[in-house]
Amino acid sequence: MIVGIVFVFIGLFVVIPGAGLFGIFWTLIAVGITGLQAYNFFDDKDVASWEINIDTGANA
Repeated sequence: MIVGIVFVFIGLFVVIPGAGLFGIFWTLIAVGITGLQAYNFFDDKDVASWEINIDTGANA
């Protein structure tokens, strides 16, 4: 999430002024990825976005 915030700032201050339309897409994608990571961080499921349950076959 922290790295995503850095990429958003890079997009705002470096890529948008230098690359125009590509910079806007860069920044929007960085905002989306950062938002997803922030949602996963602050969600009740903990930091992981996926959970794997393994059935051992025992009826415990």
